[in-house]
This record gives sequence, structure tokens and C-alpha cells, in this order.
Amino acid sequence: MKIPSFLVEASREYKSRGVIEEPFVANEIDFIKAHSIESRKCLIVSQRQGIYHAETGLASPVEGPGLVEILLKSDEQKFVSDFLTGHLRCVFYGVGGYTDAGLKIPMEEILAHYVVRAKNSDGTMLYLEPNH
Repeated sequence: MKIPSFLVEASREYKSRGVIEEPFVANEIDFIKAHSIESRKCLIVSQRQGIYHAETGLASPVEGPGLVEILLKSDEQKFVSDFLTGHLRCVFYGVGGYTDAGLKIPMEEILAHYVVRAKNSDGTMLYLEPNH
């Protein structure tokens, strides 16, 4: 009895695969692609870090687990430390409720190492470069 509705739903899901439903996600992906033209490795500090790396083809310059895979406090500290060295040439930093990575790093501390080169039109993603 439920098979017809299941088939309709399965067909709808199949047809919509690869379609970004949230406009802010598409905006962030377009922003990352536009500002990472010369880079093959960029750190993406965002809730959707893994998705954005997959969609843009960028690799992370930071060794170890990504934000989603971090289980240990020591892994989080290493990630933050690698980020705050200021030696990463290309960083995308999510700001705001739906994009913030939840690391609770004060913006002043980030700006001590990086300069904001661009901000996406929604104001949810910053493109950072080292300040030296």
C-alpha cells in the first residue's frame, strides 16, 4: 500500500540529487570557489567544512581530523593552533549561526594573524590571508 508513495518520494530524491536547497550554502560555495582560484589547499573553518572541501575540490592544509571528526580536546587544540599560526595562505572562516564552526575563537585573536580580504554577500563567510 505504501509502495507507490515510496516510489514517488524515491524518484523526487533522485531527481533533486546535487541540487543545493539552501541559498546561503550556494552563496558560500560560490564565494569559496571565486576566492580560491590560485589555491589547491585552503582551510575552511565552517559547520559544512567537509561539504565545502568536496564541492570545491580543495584540500585542507591542516593535518589531522577535520572539525566534524574532532573527538579529543587535544585534536581541537591542534586544529586551532595550526589555524592561528598565521602561516596558512588561504582560509575561509564561517561567521554567524548557520556557518560558525563553534570554536569560540575571539575575532581579535584571528585578526592578529590574518587580514579579511573579502566577505560573501550574505556576510556569513570571510576570506582570510596572513597579515604578514
